[in-house]
Amino acid sequence: LYGETPEARKQILLMFSLLPPRVQPVTLMEAELLDVKDLASPPLKDIDLSSDTQELLDNANLPWLFHSATPLNYTAKDAYFIPKAYVPPSHQFLLQEPKEKAVVPVTRERRLNAAIYAMFAIAGLVGCTTTHSLLVPLDVVKTRSQTNPSMYPGLVQGVQKIYKEEGLDALLLGVGPTFVGYSWYGLTVYPGYELLKRELISLAGEVYGDQLHVPLVLLAGALATMVACIGVTPAETARIRIVAQPGYADSFPGLVRRIAMEEGIGSLFRGFGPLAIRQVLFGMMKFFIFDSFADEVFRRFPSLGDSTQSQLFVSLLAGAVAGLAASVVSQPADTILSKMKQEGSISFSQAVSKLIKEFGLAGLFLGLPERCLWATPIIAGQFFMYDVLKNTLQVASDDLNLFFDVLSTPADFIITHY
Repeated sequence: LYGETPEARKQILLMFSLLPPRVQPVTLMEAELLDVKDLASPPLKDIDLSSDTQELLDNANLPWLFHSATPLNYTAKDAYFIPKAYVPPSHQFLLQEPKEKAVVPVTRERRLNAAIYAMFAIAGLVGCTTTHSLLVPLDVVKTRSQTNPSMYPGLVQGVQKIYKEEGLDALLLGVGPTFVGYSWYGLTVYPGYELLKRELISLAGEVYGDQLHVPLVLLAGALATMVACIGVTPAETARIRIVAQPGYADSFPGLVRRIAMEEGIGSLFRGFGPLAIRQVLFGMMKFFIFDSFADEVFRRFPSLGDSTQSQLFVSLLAGAVAGLAASVVSQPADTILSKMKQEGSISFSQAVSKLIKEFGLAGLFLGLPERCLWATPIIAGQFFMYDVLKNTLQVASDDLNLFFDVLSTPADFIITHY
């Protein structure tokens, strides 16, 4: 049998047991099983079928398809099988008819180490800073329309008015805080989400991991975003202040110094609550919609997963849908945050009251069209660049998966070094 370690050969034996009886290499399997330490005797054909022959697989550095204590039974038909109750829910499809289960190789993600998560962080950093910096002009108009809607009624009118009255530089206000804040965001939220999603699903176990997949993914996005908000909050405070009050300071460092001197260093974090609500809502929806939409597209059109180019197209499309949906859900928190920063010292509840009193409930959605136009391309570009860099750094899904096809390439699964 293929396999450089006993554990690897045991996994292949379990895989062979999933084949129909007529094609199982029973003689070869028996010879291998008789060499396994502590295997019961007499020979397997004479074992009482009422009791299971247990193979206790050692924990090794390979991401096994089956649990380390998977029973392997022998039948009177000269064949082996694994009881259905012991096959994890994620691998139940293996029990289909042979003609169906042989179409696609079995896959499983290998264990991820710190170096791989560092690659995720680099990809997130580049994707976030690039897309957010390029779309600063849209962010400027969005912020102005939220803080002064009568003067900036729409995106096109806002761009024209700002350019005519204040020049091109005004459309680039806040680029410094944006770059700094979203450098931290990209470094933390993407690897954080990748790690937390896997850890939460693993902690839930095979059964509950499948049943609670949606809330676990949402929770992973929320927790990762909370960490990201620690660095984004002061940068966002500075960005909104410099956009809403262009003459407040000449530079990003000068802006931070003035706010700290006049209002105290804690004022840079005064909007943490509203910003965390906005960002958590946005982050939860962004990651959940992206993953769900992309998975559904690949399920309906599996051929799109055959090439890197088509996979990146799906990333771009799913990112656009995720950005649009996340914008609508998190818009009220975004509007309230902008109002709080504009006024300087009002509370969350006071900002809500002022907006509703002046504009009605629609006041909570001031700037929604501009934000959708901003978020849709920015999140689409973010996920696109993230996946491009993951492919470049060789940490994309295909790079992290181990493949096993019993009938054609049994050695592909046997990887003893990373």
